[in-house]
Amino acid sequence: MKTANKSKWHQGSLGIIATLVVFFPLGLFLMWKYAKWNKKVKWAVTCLFAFLLLSGAFTNKDQSKGSQSAISVSPVPTSTTQTPPNQQTKTASEKISEIVKTESGSQATASMFHGDKLTTDTNLPYEVIVNFDFNHTITDCQNAKTISYDILKALYKDTDIRQHLQRALITVPYFLRTSLGASDGTPMAEKNTFSGPTLYWKLMEDVRFSTEKETGPLEDRTWSVLFGNCSKQ
Repeated sequence: MKTANKSKWHQGSLGIIATLVVFFPLGLFLMWKYAKWNKKVKWAVTCLFAFLLLSGAFTNKDQSKGSQSAISVSPVPTSTTQTPPNQQTKTASEKISEIVKTESGSQATASMFHGDKLTTDTNLPYEVIVNFDFNHTITDCQNAKTISYDILKALYKDTDIRQHLQRALITVPYFLRTSLGASDGTPMAEKNTFSGPTLYWKLMEDVRFSTEKETGPLEDRTWSVLFGNCSKQ
């Protein structure tokens, strides 16, 4: 008498259920082939897994679209190299005007000349003529000298201005007129000798040189003249 063969593990209900959980396509195959379940149960299980499969597919599709949308609306970094307005490169004439306005407390204006004509940054070299208003508020000679000195120093210290500057002439009504040529101003700026006793201050203090020496090249015209309110002190 022959012994009945035992069902293999994948043909039993537990094996089929386990396969459905681990790898449902194989589980569905085994269920329909070996499971002795009611067809309604088999169809219910099949529909359940079909629903789960379709739901997963639509979910992935929506996520993919969402990712693409996020990428498409993301701002693209720009490589602009524009300089902020306050850092734009200034021309020599703009720098000169700014220096004179700052050092004089907005009491003086500057003009650039090439020969006997007003000039711009494109017509080089140039001289700078600074004129204080007649109604300026300077009441002390020393203050007039200091302000003039600060303007001359700032002009020659700026390399963009200095490289084309022939001389700077400053007039402070009632006090003084002073001229600093490039042959004196440029070496003082380059050697940083504006501090302490300088040729400029010696000329300002020495009455023997108080004449307008408007002869020779502009670069050599360094002099100072003291007017009433200064010559009396």
